[in-house]
Amino acid sequence: MALYTQAHTSVKIFVGDLTATETSTTPGSLAKEVNDYILTLDSTNISNISVSTSPLGGKFAITVVGTL
Repeated sequence: MALYTQAHTSVKIFVGDLTATETSTTPGSLAKEVNDYILTLDSTNISNISVSTSPLGGKFAITVVGTL
């Protein structure tokens, strides 16, 4: 069984508006913000990344979970 400790788990929640034209290269976009966060994760400590979305009062919540 995996050992999920603070050292082996990273969670960040982003909330914002999404448009169909956003890409990870669009400055100021939620897509870029999420992409930039994923790029900061250390692949030697965080090897599995899960991304989920859900509507939240007219906006979207994007949850990124990284685990070893």
